Amino acid sequence: MHDKPNAAVIERWYKAFLANDKKTLEELVSSDFEWHFGGDSPISTTYCGVDGITSLRSALADHSRGTFQAWKNDSWDVAVSDVHSVVLDRWIAEKENKKLDAHISLVVVAEQEKICLAFTYFTNQAAFEKFWK
Repeated sequence: MHDKPNAAVIERWYKAFLANDKKTLEELVSSDFEWHFGGDSPISTTYCGVDGITSLRSALADHSRGTFQAWKNDSWDVAVSDVHSVVLDRWIAEKENKKLDAHISLVVVAEQEKICLAFTYFTNQAAFEKFWK
């Protein structure tokens, strides 16, 4: 059992994102949700609502020729405070003789057990952008 109420919500949200589970995302995401995916690549934008999350997931799959995935089924961790949460993971993909191997940090804000905001950070933003171009 989690001692921070949002920990379980964040874990379920991230698992639903990875699985592209729209039904679960609809349960967990606020109506005004925004995911800021920064940088300079074809997938860099702000994704809004559940449709935005599924759009991001589709873009990651499409632009990686279906190879985008978490490094392992359990390669992620969640750190939670009363205000913020951080999901740490490693994303991999391959296309056209290019490989992505990126450690990522997702800063996530949940209020009243609903995810309302997320920001994505990469250990090597330039390498991440190069892969997607």
